[in-house]
Amino acid sequence: MTVPNILANGPGNWPDANKFMDNFDYVDAVGRGVYLSNPGFETWTGGTSFTNPASGTAVADGWTWAKAGTTAPTANVSREPTTKDSGLYSLKVDITVAGSGDSNGEIHQSNLRYASFAGLTVVLGARVRASTANKVRLKVYDGVTTAYSSYHTGDGTWQTLYVALTVSASPTQLKSSLMIDPADFTGQIYYDGSFLYVVRPSMSTAAKASLTLNPPDSGDLSNDIASVQTSVASINTQLTKMGIHNRLINGGFAVNQRGATSVADDTYHLDRWYALNESGNVTIAQQTDQENGQPTSLRMTQPDVAAKRIGVAQIVESINCRDMRGGNVVLSARIRSSLGQAIRYAILEHTGTADTVTSDVVGTWSSGTYTPSNFFIAGLTVVAVGATTPTAATWTSISLSGAVSASCNNLIVVFWTEGTFAQNATLDIGKAQLESGSTATAFEYLPIHVLLALCSRYCPRWAVPSGGEFGSGGLTGANGGIFRFQFYVPARVAPTGISATASVWTLSSMGAGAASTGGSLSFRNATADNASVTVSGGTGGGGAAGAAAVLNASSAAFIEFTGVEL
Repeated sequence: MTVPNILANGPGNWPDANKFMDNFDYVDAVGRGVYLSNPGFETWTGGTSFTNPASGTAVADGWTWAKAGTTAPTANVSREPTTKDSGLYSLKVDITVAGSGDSNGEIHQSNLRYASFAGLTVVLGARVRASTANKVRLKVYDGVTTAYSSYHTGDGTWQTLYVALTVSASPTQLKSSLMIDPADFTGQIYYDGSFLYVVRPSMSTAAKASLTLNPPDSGDLSNDIASVQTSVASINTQLTKMGIHNRLINGGFAVNQRGATSVADDTYHLDRWYALNESGNVTIAQQTDQENGQPTSLRMTQPDVAAKRIGVAQIVESINCRDMRGGNVVLSARIRSSLGQAIRYAILEHTGTADTVTSDVVGTWSSGTYTPSNFFIAGLTVVAVGATTPTAATWTSISLSGAVSASCNNLIVVFWTEGTFAQNATLDIGKAQLESGSTATAFEYLPIHVLLALCSRYCPRWAVPSGGEFGSGGLTGANGGIFRFQFYVPARVAPTGISATASVWTLSSMGAGAASTGGSLSFRNATADNASVTVSGGTGGGGAAGAAAVLNASSAAFIEFTGVEL
């Protein structure tokens, strides 16, 4: 950086206010920074050579080529490594066919933060080399006023051109242009070291003329707004998927509260997932570590001698999918089959009363028409259906997308065997994910305690170890009692029933009297937050009605409140 005046001490070097102010104004302008992006034309990520580019073509990063006139010039724009004034490169415009007398060409850049320059004085400058006089100059335009620099003299040397403009109080743009005007000649023009500084209005002509770009100044990085906004939009799309974006709960099959091993058609097994069987039962297992990156997965085994079709499905609660109305959704998963047969999968929507869904979505298993009233039951809408024939015993990725209607109240995801499966044939599903958009993203893994809480909304269940003390309540008699359980998380709806291990429950009075053993539980009442059970059928109890009591299990047992799932 070279200031306008080099001041010295000693006799005859008296302080000069004008020199001081010129230096001050220079340092002040340079210190504020350059308000152009890529001012030295060092960065060319979109290419380094453009043959007769059309008007509006992006060339060096942040800079655009434009041309106009009755006959626009034919010109090539390129990165120039040899003829340069500073840095590694300059920008070269090579006019190979002259334009008409009213033609022009320009390399320009617009500052999208133009409003912040209102009322300020700016100086646009650049180092320019040309061999034709009175053709090349600079222009700055704020939407109200245009200002031009003087022309290059055409002597084939590097010259500093600059132009000052006091920006309007109400600018509509701030456009910096390196002009070829008129472009009615052939030859090469080189631009390097451009700058746009904010200066004091009273800055002297001498101080303005001394302004230069000071390499390696990278310029106003915040002015790369167009590319930044594109990147931000892409990032925002991903950010909207941060947190919990997989609408399928337990898509990795990590939670298996019920521990089911054989289930009938339309029966829940691993949390949130239920079986779809053409007939009879299907054998269910939770697998572990079947491939890297997949800690758990689901295995369905066809147990019957007679071949049949099997499948699995999940209904997405209305509150968790209505925001997807009118947009695209994408289903992805990893699948594996012991047979090299086609595996189908579908995204369905229910437009009837929210959360009142017929879960057995298959109408006619043998139908090859995958529409309502054919393979699927009437009343559903098919968002998308897909099929893949994986290599036998090989994990395969699938993806399926479709558009959700504005009337959707629930979404349903289904996986099934297209053809019948022979006895002991297996179908494995893992990493099942349903999300907004048309492109699947990496599977979302959640901490196990989060998954368990999500699953407990639909399956309030407790596993009670042998001898474990479980809950407190009161005796209704020597062998009976009432106990209330607080749910881990609120249930989706108030439970309507109970499923529990029978004849293992012990009532121990907190007062006098022997414990009652061998009791069973029955459902009494419930809200979405808690439920009450009645203990009866035990023997040997000696406690009095009204006494506080503790409930124990004499062997490993479970309690599950039912009627909560979709």
